[in-house]
Amino acid sequence: MKKVYSKLMAILLTAVMLTALAACAGDSGPASGSDNISTSVTASEQTDEPSTSPDSEAESAAPTGSGETINFWYMGDSANQLQPIIDTYEAQTGNTIEVQAVPWNALTEKLLTAIASRSGPDCMQTAVSRTAELVASDAILDITAEIEATEEFSMDKYFEVAYDSLKIGNSYYGVPWISDIYPLAYRTDLFEEAGYTEFPDTWDELYEACAKIYETTGKSTFNVIEGPYNYNFLMSFPFQAGCEVVTEDGEAKFDTPEMKAAMEYIMKYINSGISSDINDGVDGAVKLSNGDAAVVGGSTWLVSNIKDLPELEGKWDMALWPEGPGGRDSVYAGSNLVITTWTDKKDACLQWIEHLVTKENILKHYETSSSLPPRIDAWETVIADSEYNMQAFMDQLNYARPFPKVAEMQEIGIEFTKYAERIMVGKEDIDTVLEEMQQRAEEILARSR
Repeated sequence: MKKVYSKLMAILLTAVMLTALAACAGDSGPASGSDNISTSVTASEQTDEPSTSPDSEAESAAPTGSGETINFWYMGDSANQLQPIIDTYEAQTGNTIEVQAVPWNALTEKLLTAIASRSGPDCMQTAVSRTAELVASDAILDITAEIEATEEFSMDKYFEVAYDSLKIGNSYYGVPWISDIYPLAYRTDLFEEAGYTEFPDTWDELYEACAKIYETTGKSTFNVIEGPYNYNFLMSFPFQAGCEVVTEDGEAKFDTPEMKAAMEYIMKYINSGISSDINDGVDGAVKLSNGDAAVVGGSTWLVSNIKDLPELEGKWDMALWPEGPGGRDSVYAGSNLVITTWTDKKDACLQWIEHLVTKENILKHYETSSSLPPRIDAWETVIADSEYNMQAFMDQLNYARPFPKVAEMQEIGIEFTKYAERIMVGKEDIDTVLEEMQQRAEEILARSR
């Protein structure tokens, strides 16, 4: 146990120093700009009014819980988006949910304290990319048996990648809750002018289309410069080239032909002038709007930003990533629900998580937060209720891959963006930089073993 604990302390202490960078590549949307942790709140403290009306169906049912208080960490600056779901749970069970809203950029330090003291939340929302490090620290419970025994947790209700993100060895360490997925957003009118009525299906076809658009407009097309500033976007290229990046047994793959092919594909755009090598900090939606990009990395918050740009109406759409030599997988991110190993309220936590992931409540949370559901049966509603092409998000979920499941992945991902910047902006030799990145990744992996 001492060895495992020391290993995690090394990982988390390093991660504390990297939180500002990690927030830029967060798993569940833009990170909060504040380090403040809001004080714990319960449903009764949120308002002077009763949490549910006296004649509500929820209150008319007899409580099924045991009057326990569950400490739950919710990522973000406020738990208001969750409040309607809390209200119904408390009315139905007699239990109380004590929520602590934790900004994403404060999570690492909070985890460090909780693991060191073996106290803190009973259960929590946590990023997909952190599963391996939490398992390595003996911080979260294996709930494989409970998943198999609980209808709402049934794996056939979820996209395969969602549960894959929680699988370490032959065990599962939580339940999927939020899916972050990154298809591409593009200007349909610019592609049509170049002779493409549908989005290109392969890497080569996309490059050819972007070259034609560049000839017509003289402006940047595929905004590949996103890579050094967002490893969710950057990691999709090696995935599509057939590179594992890091194997689950801890072998780095940065000096492989597949990784080189990924970086060469990116540089093909930059070296030809088709794509800019300057990160001007302008939002992708604005770049689409002013024609400074014909293709950008997509996300639900990008779609939200596009809604504020009426000049794009009828001129854009979402699309699957094109297929590279190794497929069309993009990064699967998002959040899972996990139970801590130190809690004495496992059964109550399971009941709370079961409530959170029902189809009804998954959709209710989507309505209040735009957080995409991992449940397959919720997507019919998501697609039908949206005025935008949410089908592309669902399709990309079938072509997605979680981060390599090693405890050091967050640090390695951030380091990778730095080395990618040397290639994309500094125009350094690809082989040389990837060899150095390989050595750096091996150092990180060896340090905590």
